[in-house]
Amino acid sequence: MRQQHLLNIGILFLLFPVSSWAKETFELHVNLITLEDISYSKTKAFSQRANLFESVNVNRFESLLSTNINNYDKLDGTLKIQGVEYQFQSDAKPGSNPGPAVQYKLTLKSACLPQDKVFITDQSRNDGLQQMIGWLQQGSQGLKRACLSEKSPVDPVAGNPLSLMSTMLESDFAISSQNSPRNPIQRKTSFRLVPEMGQHTANGFHYASYTVPASVILPMAQPRNHLVLSMPVTQVDNNGSITTSSSIGAHLQRRMHDNWQITSGVRVGYVDSDSYQASASMYSASVNNTFFILLDNINLSVHQLLSAHRANKNPFSDYQTEYQLENQSMKTALRAEGSLNLHIFGSPGSWDAIVADTRFFGDKLYMEHYQDLALSIGARRRVGSGDWQAVRGGLTYTQGQHGFQGYKINFGYFF
Repeated sequence: MRQQHLLNIGILFLLFPVSSWAKETFELHVNLITLEDISYSKTKAFSQRANLFESVNVNRFESLLSTNINNYDKLDGTLKIQGVEYQFQSDAKPGSNPGPAVQYKLTLKSACLPQDKVFITDQSRNDGLQQMIGWLQQGSQGLKRACLSEKSPVDPVAGNPLSLMSTMLESDFAISSQNSPRNPIQRKTSFRLVPEMGQHTANGFHYASYTVPASVILPMAQPRNHLVLSMPVTQVDNNGSITTSSSIGAHLQRRMHDNWQITSGVRVGYVDSDSYQASASMYSASVNNTFFILLDNINLSVHQLLSAHRANKNPFSDYQTEYQLENQSMKTALRAEGSLNLHIFGSPGSWDAIVADTRFFGDKLYMEHYQDLALSIGARRRVGSGDWQAVRGGLTYTQGQHGFQGYKINFGYFF
């Protein structure tokens, strides 16, 4: 019955992947004003950054507005890029004598710009718009990626719990908490596959995420030590704007004492998105101290994961975007697990609960802390002299800054 309930939740996630009310990742709003203060406005949303910029070229822009913008005295508008506003205003003024009869001045403002950027042309208002888009597309000088990680709820590299930085951190934490505190000895190679589906919202944006985290646990000469290799793959859909990320990690688990375990490792990841025209690589190193408190009916464990992250260019991508982020993180968690008075797939059942707090330091990010509550049930089977989770299903609730909240469901298997 409980397994059927988890399956029903998973089906609902697949049937309703994205809400219709969610904000688009990119948006263009234009307002035209005549000398007689007659105004004309138009708004258009996009799921691809390339389509947003293409809409401002000469032919597409006037086709979108269904009017000649040079017939108006003033033009102002807003480019919303991943939720970050870039406001522009174009004014016509008499030119100098001798010189052109009219000059067009376009001013661009944004919280991501250290100062206003001004474009002046005597050709046409369209020419000023082309200069603005060309400048924004220069990347390091115009559309600063690090600022989007600070200001945007949906940046694919950092700044939210579904970004590359956070998913790499969560993968490291999952490794340190995947074996039983009571019986750590494992002399057989094991594999772990735990698909996840999630639905989250933040500041009007809606995220649908799909993750396949696969790992292999290799025993070492010392029975209490293990080498864990992992490679999760994640896809995030923000109302049609798609990002795909993956990472590879190698971690050493060492049981220092019956009540103390250290997990240390390194991870290399990347994210690439045609929708955002963005790509980046990331490197991280982490160490997790886990302390066990073994009671009669409940096993408690306290986890503290410390990590360092660095983002840079992805050398294998056509999008040579520069993030150049350096951050540190700390994840603190309390875990409790106990036995269930039932059998699942012929094995003794168990429950598991985790409460965790995650915080980031260093370069400023849009969301610098969030909290998780995870509940799961499953079966355990004995491998060698150690208890390992064989089949497990669960639900994780996450909340964070700027109204971020949502759920993930997962169903995993050890074999």
